[in-house]
Amino acid sequence: DILFQALHFSWYNRYSTNGDASADHVHPSLSKKEGTSRTNYFQFCPRTSTDYRKFRDIYLNLTTSLAPVFMWVEDMVSIQLVGKDVEIQVECCNSLPLNSNVPLFPFTGLVFNFNVSTKGHRDRGDIGYCFVMAFGDYEGGHLCFKEQGWVFDIRPGDFIIFDSSSTTHFNLLY
Repeated sequence: DILFQALHFSWYNRYSTNGDASADHVHPSLSKKEGTSRTNYFQFCPRTSTDYRKFRDIYLNLTTSLAPVFMWVEDMVSIQLVGKDVEIQVECCNSLPLNSNVPLFPFTGLVFNFNVSTKGHRDRGDIGYCFVMAFGDYEGGHLCFKEQGWVFDIRPGDFIIFDSSSTTHFNLLY
């Protein structure tokens, strides 16, 4: 396997405690599940990725530099994408703690892959659409969709939006 660099600037809520079985009269910070030794209170609400917290300066520089591109993409997405999946993404973005916002609405994750070559996979657990945009000077690295039999030679500035949880996708070698 080839190692590659990736930065995940994302909001996560996948493994959060939902509280459906909690007592109505007990504050969440005082509630404990029977048979467990400890409670991870950090997972009570959506939270940012480790990279987001660890590389905050890089995140701010990238999002500031790409702000005009992100604004254009947001305009295109608001016109082109409709349906339940994008409505759920919008609701997730609008429900982040402390009125936080995302740099590329309505996507809660921003991942930068550097010369990535991946095995075929689906982003299980993700809801809605995935946005992929190419940057840099490179050869190869075609984006492939297995079920559709499509191979995209995306070049810098090109982008693709697709459902990454139901489409097996991968990149060829650079």
